[in-house]
Amino acid sequence: MKYIWECLTRDAGFIGRDGAALVSFDGALYMLGGWNSTRKDLYGPAATNNEVWRSTDGIAWEYLCSAPWAPRHTYGCVVCGGMIWIVGGDCNAGSYTTDIWKSPDGVNWELVMECPPWGPRVLHHTLVHDGKIWVMGGQSGSMMIKGEPDMFYNDVWYSDDGINWKLACAHAPWPERGMIGGSAVLNGKMWILGGGLYDTPERSYRQFYTDIWSSANGAEWELETRDAGWPVRQYHDVAAFDGRLWVLAGYGADEYDTRAVPVGDMLARYKNRNDVWHSTDGRNWAELTNTPWAPRHASGVCVHNNALWVVSGNNFDADVWRLSSRDL
Repeated sequence: MKYIWECLTRDAGFIGRDGAALVSFDGALYMLGGWNSTRKDLYGPAATNNEVWRSTDGIAWEYLCSAPWAPRHTYGCVVCGGMIWIVGGDCNAGSYTTDIWKSPDGVNWELVMECPPWGPRVLHHTLVHDGKIWVMGGQSGSMMIKGEPDMFYNDVWYSDDGINWKLACAHAPWPERGMIGGSAVLNGKMWILGGGLYDTPERSYRQFYTDIWSSANGAEWELETRDAGWPVRQYHDVAAFDGRLWVLAGYGADEYDTRAVPVGDMLARYKNRNDVWHSTDGRNWAELTNTPWAPRHASGVCVHNNALWVVSGNNFDADVWRLSSRDL
């Protein structure tokens, strides 16, 4: 099997952003929200936004609306039951955004719930498995509210309607974490691929992991490997495509060290990445070399029309890339 990257456009017409959600829905790509602190946007202020964009080919993008939910980035966004779902929010919105919304078209939105039992938290991991929305991990505390005690989570919740939430596991065997974009569901299992913890005013270091875990039911988890072998990173994106698990880009270092990293050391040595890794079993990983797109983290990533798509990210280019497989 050979994989080929293709650049659909280097300027999609929107302002480049990181932490935007990218989903495949109703035959099109939808990009929602995101963050850019340096440039003014045509349709809203700088920093976080609540824009919704749509494209049927990845080249031409149509601005649909500014949604009624509060601006946010690196948040939960999935497709389930014929709807696009917005699940919670992030720290750059200025406050916890614990609300849950759904839409049948990206334009008309319904507030489903203001505060689910797992909120408030940020940087949680959100995915769809077995017809249900799953929320796991994340953190809260002084990064949001000065003096609030830091809390780090490894709990697992699920819901089939966004209203009634059940706790599958109060404390999963994997260490507390978040900062994972996209989602990976493969072979009937949910996968946790690395991740980590963000620094806070009370905790001036970040934690990185390269362990891999899988679960069919959210309650019982299997450790596939303690070290996947790829360099540490945060705000990477994950996906399941072509019968493989994928880890793309992120902000990290060439070292494979998963220790707690003081922020000062991290800023001196860490950088945006563009390496891409894949695995059929979660244990054995191979690098897809010669990535043509610029290093970035917190990209929009999803599977659409039998290809893996990467849109924008922390390089703040409005570029769109597609990875397709070819039989040799």
